[in-house]
Amino acid sequence: MGTVYLDQNFVSDVAGSTRSADAGVERARAAEIVRAGDHRFAVSVWNMYETARAAEEGTRDGCIEFISTVGPLYCVNPRLVQVQEIVRYAAGRHADEPYRLEEVRPFCDTPAQMWATFTSAGRPATPFVGESFRDGVEMFIRSDLRLELDAALDEGPAAAADGRRAYAEGVVERDEQLIDRQWLLELLPERHQVDGSWIDLPRREALVDFLLERMDDVYEHCTTLHAEEQIYRHRIAGQRRLRRSDGVDIQFGVLAIAHCDVIVTSDRALQEMLTAVAERIGSPCRVLSRLSDV
Repeated sequence: MGTVYLDQNFVSDVAGSTRSADAGVERARAAEIVRAGDHRFAVSVWNMYETARAAEEGTRDGCIEFISTVGPLYCVNPRLVQVQEIVRYAAGRHADEPYRLEEVRPFCDTPAQMWATFTSAGRPATPFVGESFRDGVEMFIRSDLRLELDAALDEGPAAAADGRRAYAEGVVERDEQLIDRQWLLELLPERHQVDGSWIDLPRREALVDFLLERMDDVYEHCTTLHAEEQIYRHRIAGQRRLRRSDGVDIQFGVLAIAHCDVIVTSDRALQEMLTAVAERIGSPCRVLSRLSDV
């Protein structure tokens, strides 16, 4: 069964207060896809976040109704999927196996399951999001988390501009991996997934050294990791005006381009970027502007 990721700008175009001219056709096509059963739709925490930020209540309600009607899967934290990919890659190749081998699971069934994948040592408790998309949107409206994300995304364009300058000035070599030693060390958990036992720094450093010695092969097997490398590279190597929303696009795009069969977005620049990234990482994912083309 195929998976179709719905970018929020597309959802807003077909379900918001101000709808595109073909909104009715696209909504009918969504209903057909659900009935046929050959594809499942997928959304992410970022659909909830952007729905909660909608200026008009009619847009919020319309997006909630549309997404709830199609009964989507929910994308898990891409960082978790990247760890799962790395652990599977290292199993049988690296002498030490500090983490439990897990199946790579990019999707889950409920918002609560999705949100549980965002736990960390710094944020061990997750907000209650209930079992529906509406519950998740209302959680964002009520909690301080949306304000924290707002602040982080506000800083995104300046950080990307710094990276772009470093790239242009040769501080970052054009063939240099952007996912480096520090990035990988921060990605790998400090504790075992099951029993919470401490995984000391030398063991994690040894795994990182192992990965860095063969990153081309790692990327071939770890598509979500490779997607992040290529999305960031595309962003700093390009000339397009940097936008606050780029941070959201990166967060959902990393997982969607690696694990979905189709991404539907009405953002032309995003479509061009994800199409280029799909080609670079060897993903069969198609990036379309309309459900009618699925």
